[in-house]
Amino acid sequence: MLANGKWIKYSMAFCVFAALLILPNYTANDVVWLVPAAIISVGYTIPVFPTDSKWWRLRDIPLAKPLIIALVVTYLTLSFPTYEQYGIHEIFTASNLTLFIERFVFLVSMTIPFEMRDIQSDRDAGLSTLATYLGFDLAKRITITSLVFWLVLFEVRTILEINYALAIAGFVIFLLGLIGISKLRIDKSELFFVIVFEGLIAFYAASILLFG
Repeated sequence: MLANGKWIKYSMAFCVFAALLILPNYTANDVVWLVPAAIISVGYTIPVFPTDSKWWRLRDIPLAKPLIIALVVTYLTLSFPTYEQYGIHEIFTASNLTLFIERFVFLVSMTIPFEMRDIQSDRDAGLSTLATYLGFDLAKRITITSLVFWLVLFEVRTILEINYALAIAGFVIFLLGLIGISKLRIDKSELFFVIVFEGLIAFYAASILLFG
């Protein structure tokens, strides 16, 4: 990112521009429901909280990074589309809340490895993340535990729905994730994390689109 900072900034600016072009397609109520995610996203990268020594970003809050990322992504990919399609009442149904927890746990398990990748740079920056606070090995065990918890939630739901194709896809995702986590090392390349963990998120989304 440091080597390609200029192009990353251009990409971010383009995404903001594209979002502004899309925004008029939503109603005023829709925009209101997008605001919380926008505020959290801005606060994640821009210092917004004053402390005694400096201003903090949301990512500076100890141990909060994977929870914030998983919360925002789950909200934008599940709760907001549910509201848009069916109305606010559907968000708070038992089935949708269960699905929210399921997706949130999966994203947490896919986010923690990136903290493990950044453990040294986060230590140098003085950030207290799950990996820097608990150590690399314990963070790995928590990742595996989260993935197992997700698998239980996912398999119970899909089997009860008699969606065996999705249940099989979920088990394949779990196995691939387990293999990827078992091979985690501090010296693994950036490409490894992108292919394995971002790839599994894409695989998860594709499975839901195809079989969900």
